[in-house]
Amino acid sequence: MGVFYRFIIFSIIVILIMYLVRFIVRNKLNIPPDWGNNRPINHIHRWGNRIFMVLTLSILILVYVIDNFNLLFLVFGLLLVYVCFEAFLEWKYEPEEKQYFLSIIEAIAVGVIFIGFIILSLKTLTFEEALEETGYNDLASIQYIEIEDVSFNPNEEDISKQITIKQKARIEDPNLINQIFDEFSELEYRERSLHDDSRGHYYRLYLKTNNYSYSDITVYNEYISIYSNDFNTYRIIGENGIYQFLEEKEAIDWEIT
Repeated sequence: MGVFYRFIIFSIIVILIMYLVRFIVRNKLNIPPDWGNNRPINHIHRWGNRIFMVLTLSILILVYVIDNFNLLFLVFGLLLVYVCFEAFLEWKYEPEEKQYFLSIIEAIAVGVIFIGFIILSLKTLTFEEALEETGYNDLASIQYIEIEDVSFNPNEEDISKQITIKQKARIEDPNLINQIFDEFSELEYRERSLHDDSRGHYYRLYLKTNNYSYSDITVYNEYISIYSNDFNTYRIIGENGIYQFLEEKEAIDWEIT
């Protein structure tokens, strides 16, 4: 299960707990329902709403335009600040309504989700863990590896010519296969979306037993993607030793295509 799905499940659980706690606190303190009564408390609250909406929309547009996963941290941080800001205004200007208790509960929930998001998004994986996430964990069954050295040109108008396989190789030597997997295993990975500027050149490795392909791994200069039962892309932390190993080409008998 990828980071995104784990985060969604975690968030749903936190939100359900939040609504349960809100329900209990509302009944204990006899706080009247506030459905349909989302009016601003004063002009400070009104301007706070506007600033929050503008900032949130701007960040989401940036996330979409530049495809930067890290900007989502700002969205959660901004939401946490806003909920705390709303709780403060409710406590200062309408304490008799007791709505600030509910806002504090919401702020705690947002804070927990924010912390969970940070922990999940910064979690690193080993190569074996990354393989297991895509449903493959049987490296011992690999008989041989087929490798393609690929160039990708998205500016080529003819789609059939965008991808060029420059050379191929078939590796059957068990020692060389183990060496390749050792290079993979020495790296740390963090699940991230692939940036388009990393797709210009890559190596595709087909892991095969006899004639059946169980999985394929694509090695970019900063990422790897693994496909088996599922498909995930990972950013490599630090230097990409496997990409450098394939670039040197000394141990691999390449066939020019």
